[in-house]
Amino acid sequence: GSADDRALAIAADSTGRVYIGGETISTNFPTPAGYDGSANGAYDGFVARLSVGGATLEYASYIGGTLNDGVYGVAVDNNYAAYVTGYTNSANFPTVGAYDPTHNFGYDVFVAKFSSTGATLDYSTDLGGTRTEWANAIALDASKNIYITGLTTSNLFPVSNAFDASFNSLYDAFVTKIAA
Repeated sequence: GSADDRALAIAADSTGRVYIGGETISTNFPTPAGYDGSANGAYDGFVARLSVGGATLEYASYIGGTLNDGVYGVAVDNNYAAYVTGYTNSANFPTVGAYDPTHNFGYDVFVAKFSSTGATLDYSTDLGGTRTEWANAIALDASKNIYITGLTTSNLFPVSNAFDASFNSLYDAFVTKIAA
């Protein structure tokens, strides 16, 4: 677009198409065939897919609400669906089939799954506690369970079956699994 655009994550599928995630303040970011073609707020997250060889932008989409949002991790499944994670500061971040449909406080983590065409948002959830959270990476296993990692400053971050269930410091790392 014509303003600040940042690519912050990259993945490739088995055909060689490339998926890029990041954040943008461009209101004219190219969004062919994407889920959301309109800028929503300050920084919006984005996901885009380039063709094999990179000559064609197959789809791109904004993702976010009225405040700051960014994509910091991208993964792709064997059906070419893109999974993204990052941060949201938007109380109206779009959620679909969410584990946590409510913005918790400050910056929350989000996890979202786009369809193989990028035209629909198949799944999206907030994840957070009473302070700031941020996700930096996402991975999938063979069963399409989602794994994310990042940081939290909240002693009330949702914890289950944890190696370490206590809040230890100003910034704690976390690993979260979301079942397929």
